[in-house]
Amino acid sequence: MINMLKEQDSQKVLFIGDDRFILNNLICELLKEENISVIFAPTWDYGKKCMKNSKLKLVIIDSNLISKLSPSAVMPFIKKSKALFFIIDVLPDTWIYKRADRLKSSSIVIYKRPLNIDKLIRSAKKVWKRK
Repeated sequence: MINMLKEQDSQKVLFIGDDRFILNNLICELLKEENISVIFAPTWDYGKKCMKNSKLKLVIIDSNLISKLSPSAVMPFIKKSKALFFIIDVLPDTWIYKRADRLKSSSIVIYKRPLNIDKLIRSAKKVWKRK
């Protein structure tokens, strides 16, 4: 498991997924910003532990990881958290895609496939410009 932390008091991003391309691009770009730490969780169970134990500003979830789970296994953790959630790379045949309109809120952003990695990085950087 990779756990990249720059400082104890930094704002944290949690990436839940196993897509190395997305993870590498996010880490390279987000770590350029000041006071941002990136935590990598390759499984949903480890991601849940990180959500409970860390003050997070942004959680990026690869939909391939959670689309196999039931909504009742995922949504309680998302609803409890104060972080902004990006659910990325959502495919048309998943429950996330089918519920995208209902899931969209001020705290959940859905990125359907094909994923534009540059747009995702720009959106993630905007999170830090907010107070």
